[in-house]
Amino acid sequence: MIKKVALTASAGLVSAVCVSTAFGLFLYQSPVLLATLSSVVSIIFVLSILKIFFGNRENRIVRIIKNDYVLNNIRDGLVLITSGGIITYANTSALFIYKFKRGIVSKRIEQIFDYEPLVSVITDCINGAEGCGLEIKINGFYYDAKISRLPDTRVPYVMVVFTDITESRESGKRREEFFQHASHELKTPLTAIKGFNDLVYLKNKNMDLDKYIDGISREANRMNTLISDMMKFSELETKTINSEEYTGKGILISTIISEVLDAMADQIFQKRLDIKTYGDAVIRAHARHLYDLVKNLLENAVRYNVENGRVTIDVSKEDKFTKFVVSDAGIGIPLIHHTRIFERFYRVEKSRSTQSGGPGLGLAIVKHICKVYGWEVSLESEEGVGTEITVLMRERE
Repeated sequence: MIKKVALTASAGLVSAVCVSTAFGLFLYQSPVLLATLSSVVSIIFVLSILKIFFGNRENRIVRIIKNDYVLNNIRDGLVLITSGGIITYANTSALFIYKFKRGIVSKRIEQIFDYEPLVSVITDCINGAEGCGLEIKINGFYYDAKISRLPDTRVPYVMVVFTDITESRESGKRREEFFQHASHELKTPLTAIKGFNDLVYLKNKNMDLDKYIDGISREANRMNTLISDMMKFSELETKTINSEEYTGKGILISTIISEVLDAMADQIFQKRLDIKTYGDAVIRAHARHLYDLVKNLLENAVRYNVENGRVTIDVSKEDKFTKFVVSDAGIGIPLIHHTRIFERFYRVEKSRSTQSGGPGLGLAIVKHICKVYGWEVSLESEEGVGTEITVLMRERE
């Protein structure tokens, strides 16, 4: 093989020399053509040597060069990390995001990433955990960092993709400001209407007017709920959780469940529902967010249940997750609606939801609370059988 390579290489070199000699006088008269032809001969010679040594791998080299060109020209930052938390690749956008003028390959993630939750998630992924998304602030800009473990690799590799969401966050802030002003303008006359309606109720002696008074009160309460839900949703769209907010002893989720069930006692009694609660866990989250999550899930389980139905609340610990499951034996959700059920203002049956007071924001709020904390929410439901919603609450150090 070595002799063959040497002979072929020599033949290429001799060919190049012969070509140069044969056209020597002509080329001497044209220095530009001489330089050009010399370059061409050199390239042909190098490619012939590469083909001898690499054979079919030539196409692979071309693919690698093309892939590297593409990765270095995308707007998202891309970082590849292997076992031990060592960075093995970083594209141009990633270097720009962190304002590094030189490469960061072979450095440890702790030296580059100063955001502890990001380092923690990457480390967990290297050790086999599922990836997730985090919203982080880097040098004054906001990024959505998607962390995932690459499948089917002998050595564990974790990929982190940084997407700039600064513009969308600014838009979210403007929307939140709009909702704050709009809700204030709506709540002021709404409070007056409700107050006057209550006075009419106290002074009323005509029984025929009771149904109208009750209707005004019901619609005013529904409008109040809608405004409050819109405010919560708007806030969650622009909410960022800092590492400091994970510190502390946390909250017993059973305490939140008890508070919600007490507030819903009348609705539960009217439908004569059987409520079963199992397990408990400490969750590190804002009490208000945790209350809203539990409340919206239980409200749906009660609202769309049947007479003498059941609701089961199960809390369990699974590795580095707390699994929170709310299931019911209610009317269920047709399969066609499963992919859209977490969208804002989406209702399976608009007439039924309006009559029962649901504005269609409950599950959208649940989804956004989960997004804020990096939790996962999933739904299983069958029409006429019931619904089960599971929230996987990732623990934070």
